[in-house]
Amino acid sequence: MQAVTLLDEQPNVVADLTPVTGSPVPLTVEIAERLSDRIIFGTDAPNTRKTAGELLAGLRTLGITDATLDKILSTNARALTA
Repeated sequence: MQAVTLLDEQPNVVADLTPVTGSPVPLTVEIAERLSDRIIFGTDAPNTRKTAGELLAGLRTLGITDATLDKILSTNARALTA
């Protein structure tokens, strides 16, 4: 996944989970946990085939820790706007 490579190579880059052409970002537990401070939940709803609720449900069933889920869903975005 090119986005993960970019995140690994560029420590100041942040990425969101907005699906491209309706396909959710193929996020794994390992990637989510390792890059938890630099991933933001994004949907572009209603402009994609997946609803925000569907994408959120998929993220919640991934098996990531509650701390990582909180970072992805709120903490990281707040930090960018502070």
